[in-house]
Amino acid sequence: MLVFGGCCRCSSRRRERVGMPEKSQAVPRRDIHRFYQNGLRAFLTAFILLTHSGMAQAQDYNDGVDAFNRGDYGTAYEILEPYADTGHTQAQSVIGLLLFEGWGVEPDHDRAFGYLSTASEKGNTRATNNLGVMYNMGLAVAEDDAEAVRLFRLAADAGNAAAMENLGLMYYRGEGVERDMAEAVRLIRAAAERGKTGSYDLLARFHYQGDALPLDHAKALEYASFAADQMYPPAIHMLGILYYRGHGVEADLVKARALFLKAARWADKDAPRSLGIMYEQGQGGPVDLPRALLWYELGRDRGRSDLQPHAEKIRGSLAPSTLAQVDAEFERCRTVHLLDCGKNLPSPD
Repeated sequence: MLVFGGCCRCSSRRRERVGMPEKSQAVPRRDIHRFYQNGLRAFLTAFILLTHSGMAQAQDYNDGVDAFNRGDYGTAYEILEPYADTGHTQAQSVIGLLLFEGWGVEPDHDRAFGYLSTASEKGNTRATNNLGVMYNMGLAVAEDDAEAVRLFRLAADAGNAAAMENLGLMYYRGEGVERDMAEAVRLIRAAAERGKTGSYDLLARFHYQGDALPLDHAKALEYASFAADQMYPPAIHMLGILYYRGHGVEADLVKARALFLKAARWADKDAPRSLGIMYEQGQGGPVDLPRALLWYELGRDRGRSDLQPHAEKIRGSLAPSTLAQVDAEFERCRTVHLLDCGKNLPSPD
């Protein structure tokens, strides 16, 4: 997992799934395809920190900022691209992000790399961090972990919390540097102290695993609860796992199921698997195969190809009319109605 533009990112060459009920709960490494596209626009706003220009002639730029902050990425791209092309550093950083993600525009990693490189050369630490992600992933440039480390360190030394977290993860995994758990924890703690919510989630996982930090489920619960209270979806999912397994807290399958639903609706990539299992097996509530199928399919849409056998098994047991309802709800949920996903399916008997 690496932090791109304030959100968590990882290289697909090192993809490690995090779900339930596997025994180990590893530090997550997420794909980059549509991370939190529907649910975390507010987080992007907070982490990218777009601000209005004070120049009177910059009204169009301010309109672009407003469009980005409300999640209208197509309009943001149209307005901000001319500013980026005339040398506006912040616009270059944002246009690079939009091109990387394919938000409001067709993804173009080569152009993203160009905009981010230019903004980074002018001292934009978010762009520098994001360049590091591209080097780590080998996108638009040869994969180079040493260069990724250099860029993360450059941005981290300038106070960028996302870069601190990313550099910490490089030390944790031993990518581009010698593996050093103490340095990984130091950097991730520093990111957390600067308000990086995802770093609290990582500290929770370190305590849960007992590798970078001592095994301590109570501490894992404390950190996960804090990050979950900030509406950080991976932490909400992690908190659900703690309640599911009774680690650091009394087991509560009803609460676990509710937490998995909340995390899944906020576009966490791994929560649909956990939620689907609970619906399929009737854990924490009645068996609900239509909703199990819905979340397995949404999990597949978020990159969890391992959920295909689960989905196919349930498809073979549902009536055509029910399948049609599930498919319609899937299309609705994968676009703009994720936070009430599942409301149009019938309740279980």
